[in-house]
Amino acid sequence: RAILEVQLHGLRRMENYVAVSEFTRQSIVEHLRIPPERVHTIYHAINTAHFRPFPNARAYVAEQYNLSFKQGEIYLLYVGNELPRKNLKTLLHGIALLRETGYAVQLIKVGGASGQRWREQFLMDIGQHRLEDIVTIVQEFVPDSDLPAFYSAADLLVHPSLIEGFGFPVLEAMACGLPVVCSDAGALTEITGNNALHFDGRNVDSLVASVQRGIDDSALREDLRQRGLLRSQQFSPALFTSKLLDVYQKAAAQ
Repeated sequence: RAILEVQLHGLRRMENYVAVSEFTRQSIVEHLRIPPERVHTIYHAINTAHFRPFPNARAYVAEQYNLSFKQGEIYLLYVGNELPRKNLKTLLHGIALLRETGYAVQLIKVGGASGQRWREQFLMDIGQHRLEDIVTIVQEFVPDSDLPAFYSAADLLVHPSLIEGFGFPVLEAMACGLPVVCSDAGALTEITGNNALHFDGRNVDSLVASVQRGIDDSALREDLRQRGLLRSQQFSPALFTSKLLDVYQKAAAQ
């Protein structure tokens, strides 16, 4: 606790702060009691020259990662770890309900393990819902160079987090033309705007309803794909650099 107090004291002495989302900014103001005018929101940027639609993505992923894509199946993608705040228990419950109601969905999980404890819990949850043949875990480290292929090979990204300060996967997915279904927690609605389907991450029925809507309405999926591509262009490195430089210039003037 003493170390934490020292760290907080040091943080409060800063003249300017940069937050990666308005949600994060408000959290800093509220919990650290920092004057709002000293906290500046500058969104993370992504390289849309890299994160973009990947041609022949399913063939590439199948060959490089020994995965198979079955005709008529809907492929959901989750990118991230297994920490509790990522809410994978609710995601797996939702997939089980979708299968029970006749939806031919498969889940591909990409992202490094967050520790043996949480990996084991994730595997136990898969077994509890009898999803061993439905969930594919890509065990190997997936380099950034291959992430656009995974985003482009799926039908929907499902991101059920209970809290996110930013949310790179939803933005990367949109940049690759993958429609996004995500929770309304933290900064996720802020980052996606009205260009994604949102659900209550603490309500499995809400998750299921949003995924069903994304599966059933092909016109909506195409609309989300197009709007997501446009939305991702607003998070450019040039804009990030310009706003950060502005903060530095103001700090120097002070």
